[in-house]
Amino acid sequence: MPSKPAPRATGTLHQAKKPRPRSLAASPARGRKGFAPPLTVSHRNLLAGGEDVTFRRSLYLMVLAFSRLQTCREAFGRALGLTGSQFAVLIGTAYQQHDDGVSVRALADHIQLASTHVTTEVGRLIDKGLLSKSVNRQDRRGVLVRLSGRGETAVREVRVLSSELRPEGPVYTVLSRAKLRTA
Repeated sequence: MPSKPAPRATGTLHQAKKPRPRSLAASPARGRKGFAPPLTVSHRNLLAGGEDVTFRRSLYLMVLAFSRLQTCREAFGRALGLTGSQFAVLIGTAYQQHDDGVSVRALADHIQLASTHVTTEVGRLIDKGLLSKSVNRQDRRGVLVRLSGRGETAVREVRVLSSELRPEGPVYTVLSRAKLRTA
């Protein structure tokens, strides 16, 4: 059995490390020998039988799902001659513009991209004729972004592209509401 590492020197800034409770320490999974990675979480409500396998599996599936969504964003963008970020700005504008348009800040918050990046992509989409901007009447220092006619047409094209992702499409035929709840 390997020896325990020496505790840190005690003093006003450092205290000796307290050993982890046995159930939270790295130990081989039941029935297996050899190395077992340390627990990902220590909150007991996220552990099942003292192990975090279910939690790690859930994280893996979330990362996988988000990766696939990112891939869709990139593919839809390419189909429209756009980058993934430009596609996000276009679709975000479609859903946030309402009657007057959407500010760059509100759009950036909605699509979770830096406002400086959104500003750059808005400029590129204006150059492509997909967006237009106007002075914000409430705050004359800012601008509001809206879909142009060509932008509206492009968003409608995405509906056709995404039809395979609809619940009746082939991607969801293997899923059910119950499976999604337990995944």
